[in-house]
Amino acid sequence: MVEFMEDKVGCVYEGVISGVTSWGVYVELNNTVEGMVSVNYIDDDFYIFDDRNMRLVGERTQKTYALGQKVFVQVFKVDKELRNIIDQVGSKEKFNEILKQNGITANQFKSDLEEEVKIKKLVDELKVVNISDKDAEKFYKTNIDKFKHPERVKASHILVAANKDEIRAIITADAANKNLTPAQIDEKVKADLAQKYDKAKKLLDEVKKDPTMFAKVAKDNSDDVASAKQGGDLGYFTKEQMVDEFSKVAFSQKPSTISEIVVTPFGYHIIMVTDRQEAGVESFDKVKEDIKTF
Repeated sequence: MVEFMEDKVGCVYEGVISGVTSWGVYVELNNTVEGMVSVNYIDDDFYIFDDRNMRLVGERTQKTYALGQKVFVQVFKVDKELRNIIDQVGSKEKFNEILKQNGITANQFKSDLEEEVKIKKLVDELKVVNISDKDAEKFYKTNIDKFKHPERVKASHILVAANKDEIRAIITADAANKNLTPAQIDEKVKADLAQKYDKAKKLLDEVKKDPTMFAKVAKDNSDDVASAKQGGDLGYFTKEQMVDEFSKVAFSQKPSTISEIVVTPFGYHIIMVTDRQEAGVESFDKVKEDIKTF
């Protein structure tokens, strides 16, 4: 299958996530070829592996990648380049011997090769290509499904981080607590969670009293540091991009409303929905420039 995909480097395919691990996701394409996408290349957030539900969850955005989810992936491989170099040297044994003589490991060499390929790919992408309006419209009509979007919500949130497993780990690691029984540790965890809930309740009371202060309260208090800088703004998202507990509440709210405290594996959230978009298709005029600069 490697040979089959060699001339597909750079192509974009629709696939389905067939496996999820802490180091990335496996994606099966419609042509039955399966490949792995490393978390190192999913760089819009820091992703945490939820082994119980077999999914990766973005720490900041709460975006998820789960089994059976449809995704678009770009074929990117360096095996062909590495194999060409080995062929030029004569054999894999000779290649390894040369690496050893120069104090370089195979992993180091492959990493450097990957960087070289990425730089070449970036240079290729930066080449100016003039696409006419007619060509852009043809692409739009031919790939209309790519411009369909499900129902979306735009929201901001305030997060008071409260993951009981993380709290337990911190308490257990403290030398001052080494003689505590499991029951005593449980009590400490409960007390910490209660304290964080009280903080969330005070923040909720504050923004419900004056909703115009939501952005400032989020900026000053939210534990989601990245969105806090934007006043808690998460932008538009679909139901599948957030954890279930968060999506259920956000998609049941009307614009300009503030939720009660929402509990997720990340802690306590206060959600303010600012806009909603029904499922539909982006107009050509709206996406024309994006297509021309893609």
